[in-house]
Amino acid sequence: MKSTKTNTTKILFAAILVLQLVCMFFYANAKQGYFVDELWSYGLANSYYHPDVGWNGALQKGWVTGNYFHDYLRVLPDQRFAYGSVIYNQVYDYHPPLFYMVLHTISSFFPNTFSKWYALVPNMIYFAASMLLLFVLAKRIFKNEWLALVPVIAYGFSAGAISNVVFLRMYVLLTVWVLALMDLHVKWLLNDRMQKKDFLLLVLVAYLGFMTHYYFFLIAFFTSAFYFFYLLVKKRFADLVKYCVAMIASLLLVEVTFPIAFLKLFSDQRGDEAVQCC
Repeated sequence: MKSTKTNTTKILFAAILVLQLVCMFFYANAKQGYFVDELWSYGLANSYYHPDVGWNGALQKGWVTGNYFHDYLRVLPDQRFAYGSVIYNQVYDYHPPLFYMVLHTISSFFPNTFSKWYALVPNMIYFAASMLLLFVLAKRIFKNEWLALVPVIAYGFSAGAISNVVFLRMYVLLTVWVLALMDLHVKWLLNDRMQKKDFLLLVLVAYLGFMTHYYFFLIAFFTSAFYFFYLLVKKRFADLVKYCVAMIASLLLVEVTFPIAFLKLFSDQRGDEAVQCC
């Protein structure tokens, strides 16, 4: 009986998700025009070692043609999969590079072209992943698969979710890592134990979150602080040490792959905004 109920809710969740993706596609297809930050997404992902459209006074040297702006937004044939360029551009911008690396990868398969779908399709995939994580998280909290569908419906069809998906930035991807982080911690709190594979998963989720947006540092800080003291009160010192090692390992991965992140976190605009929220 329980298996039948589980299968029914899974089928219903899948049907709801399909409807939500159809809804997202409708609004994505209707999208016209771009907010300036969305254009920065493409420029920072695809321009070759050229983080700003006016980099090195390019717009002050005289007339530039429309192709100059087009080339800023798209990948040229001899500049495909240039991840060093993506990282370089983000060193001079505000955000970590993961979102831009994905966008650059997709754009590299279609050189000399620009399309809103290069960012919209990944956003829709991120949205689907976030809905699955939300469903799993709600099941853990409510201990009821039917109730778990309520937040999936409430958020997935909301104006906020739709706006998030059609906004060609990194916030849907950030939502995935935040929900994954929350799901891990809720599972540990409810089961009162941590499996060995969970530590590796924590390292991966935290690292990818850190590499998506500096706001994730803020979320991870408060989540980790709470769980640190929880383990301390429970006198689970072995788990506490492993947990700290996992979080430190994720930060070390950031230091190795994008070391300027910590400098930006405490001295740049987006980092300052995240820190000041504390």
